[in-house]
Parts: sequence; structure tokens; C-alpha cells
Amino acid sequence: RGHDVWVDNIDHSGDIGGPYAAIVSEMSLEHVRRPDHAVQLVADALEPGGLLLVYTVCPDGTSFRHAGMASYLVGPAEHLFLFSESSLVELCERAGLHVGRTWTSDSGDDVGIVAEKARLTD
Repeated sequence: RGHDVWVDNIDHSGDIGGPYAAIVSEMSLEHVRRPDHAVQLVADALEPGGLLLVYTVCPDGTSFRHAGMASYLVGPAEHLFLFSESSLVELCERAGLHVGRTWTSDSGDDVGIVAEKARLTD
């Protein structure tokens, strides 16, 4: 459809190119070995005013309260990190992004954020 799309394993990247207007991480940040590194690479790759959307499983939800790591949502071998709303915000802010919106699913099993890279000023 005329859009440039980049797909790679961010754990092995030192530069993901850019600048990008938007980057989406849907159900993937919990699988990377160094999420702080990944979010910093993404922040560096965004254009001023560019947006990052992260959507991931959350340990604060109903499934985790009832089943813990045995929840159907996770398996310890594949989910290296679990993020709460506050830990996602902190991760993005440490990378220099401003978090404008957060939400959790009705069950609390999923959490999302939208973060923005600062715009250039005159």
C-alpha cells in the first residue's frame, strides 16, 4: 500500500533506521531480552512528534491473579518481561518519550501506551 515497513529482531540491532512517524510494538516487547535497549532504539528512530504504540500482556489482570505464570497468556520460556502500566510509562520516559495515553483491557490482562517524541522548537 505504499508504506515502508521494517521487520527485524531488535535484540540484535544497533540502529533501526528512521526517522519514522510511528512505530508499533504489539505483543512483542515482553519477548525481547533488553526492553530498555529496544525502547531507546525506537525513541532514537522516531521523527520529532513521532509516536510509539506499545501493547502487551500485563501481570495485574484477572488471568494472572487466578493462575499466575500458568495463565494461558504467558509461558516463562517465551515471556521474558511483564509490564504494568507504570513500568511501561517509566521505560518510555527514561528513553526521553512523553507518554500521552495509557489504558488496560477490561480484564486488566493487557496494557497499552502511546508515547511521543518531543517536537523540535523554533
